[in-house]
Amino acid sequence: MKTNIYLDEEETIKDVEIGEKLEEIIQRITLPLSGSALSFYKREFGFFDKVTSISGTIRPYPRGPERKQACLEALAKVELEKGVYLPSNPDSVVLEIDKQSGRPMQSAAKAPFLAKFRVRKCGVAELERMNVVADENDAETNEKSDDGSNYWQA
Repeated sequence: MKTNIYLDEEETIKDVEIGEKLEEIIQRITLPLSGSALSFYKREFGFFDKVTSISGTIRPYPRGPERKQACLEALAKVELEKGVYLPSNPDSVVLEIDKQSGRPMQSAAKAPFLAKFRVRKCGVAELERMNVVADENDAETNEKSDDGSNYWQA
């Protein structure tokens, strides 16, 4: 929803038709959050904002080796948060970021990139449980043990 509030990638031109409505919806969803739910929300969206902001970081660089290097440098700065998932795969916890995998992709106007993440399929309910337990015990939720459910995903 946050992506659709603005018409431009710099988030300076608000969509007059739906921008304010989306902000209202986001507030109605997040306002009641507290404790471990709020902590999980902040970790998840903070992590994903850092990953998606790489596109804006690399956009000014010319295509080719310079943009690739900028992508790798930006990806290297992203710290993995405990218990987060990729929006494309909400039933798997992210275990690791392959910081050497950043590759800019072709686009006329934007600067998309591809990166690999090691994930463990655990199911949405288990992911939520892990985040509640992690907040209560401050335990590590991004365990790297491999029982066959860990895999790399781009």
